[in-house]
Amino acid sequence: MHLDDVLEKIDNNLKDYGLAVEEIIADANYSSSDALQRLISRGITGYIPNTGTYKQERDGFKYDEENDRYICNQGNTLKFIGYKKHHCVSKTYMSKRSDCKKCAIREKCIGRASYKMLTNSLNRPLFDDMHKRIHEDYGRQMMTIRKSTVEPVIATLVEYLGMQKVHTIGIKLANKCMIMAGIAHNLKKLIKYGGNRLWQEILSLLEPFKTSDFITLKLDVRLK
Repeated sequence: MHLDDVLEKIDNNLKDYGLAVEEIIADANYSSSDALQRLISRGITGYIPNTGTYKQERDGFKYDEENDRYICNQGNTLKFIGYKKHHCVSKTYMSKRSDCKKCAIREKCIGRASYKMLTNSLNRPLFDDMHKRIHEDYGRQMMTIRKSTVEPVIATLVEYLGMQKVHTIGIKLANKCMIMAGIAHNLKKLIKYGGNRLWQEILSLLEPFKTSDFITLKLDVRLK
């Protein structure tokens, strides 16, 4: 599911209560130029790690912003030669064959190739801003929140609560099963956080449902 689809569902759930999303934390699977642009258009601040293909700096190369070119640590230049489209539009920079031919570190740098080529997405500033944001103090705090509140849910369900397998037929039912398991797990954490007072309030909310036709189940909630 795309991040924008997730945000649309969240907005629909919150708008009836007069609430709006201002910040969002997600993992690197949601990192893309389209997703980052949609966050900006929605006025939402995102905290999403860039994918592994992102490199803040090119080892051995320095970008010359004024002349829009790269300079390698041997003093040779890689000039902008045009645009390339693969998944997204990127700017392409290429060295001269003559420079690489006589370079002392040619084999280490380009191997059997005859020139060096670098590409940068046109949307690189979006990823640069995200990289800077998540490495600031507040960004690090947000990443800690994600790791401590979101990721442990599925890990706990799988490792300790018998959810290695889902005994249903079809993706929709499996998805429903995992959602209900996650809700139950989070409710248990909420009850543990609220203590006995919160548990008594929950029981009082269930009182109207205890009719003659209602089957009362003994709930064993272990607040560990």
